[in-house]
Amino acid sequence: MKIFIKKFLKYIKLYNYIGRLYFLIKNKGVVVGSYEFIILDTINILSNIFFDLVNNINTRGIIEVDELNITEKQKIFANRYQATSCRQLKKSLNFLINRNEEFDAFIDIGCGKGRPVFYATKYYPKILNFIGVDISGKIINQAKQNLYNFRNKNKVYENIIQFIKIDSLEFIFDISSLFTRLSSNESNISRASSNRLS
Repeated sequence: MKIFIKKFLKYIKLYNYIGRLYFLIKNKGVVVGSYEFIILDTINILSNIFFDLVNNINTRGIIEVDELNITEKQKIFANRYQATSCRQLKKSLNFLINRNEEFDAFIDIGCGKGRPVFYATKYYPKILNFIGVDISGKIINQAKQNLYNFRNKNKVYENIIQFIKIDSLEFIFDISSLFTRLSSNESNISRASSNRLS
């Protein structure tokens, strides 16, 4: 019976929502969990929809591993596609805005339909190039369609965003500039580490 219910909820696209509600209620109680699910998750969903609509892209939705059009061997290490929320992207990338330097590249491994790449392109101009890598040709094609629409809407230079279909373990990129930046910041990093330890 559990398997039937799980398949049915996946079929009607409610499995994630029911799982999230269950998780919140179990960990935070009925009142707080329900509040977070109804209010905060709804705000999250609406902000994601708004981001997609404003930029003329579609990064929403869930694509299960079986629908990714990848080999059985690749499925072993694959996860289903579900875009990172704009709220989480903002939290994760905010430290870049306060830095007084340019970054050579933003690389999103397992980029899916490209939301993190588009979000970073739009809100973090100190990054020079944006690369999305995914193993699924189906998803990369959707990301490229999104890129076409995003470029037309936002007047983005054609060569600063790329989406590449490749296994991330085979993806090679030049990280010499990253090592240069890390070594120049090495003293700051070691100083920060020693301050935390004392």
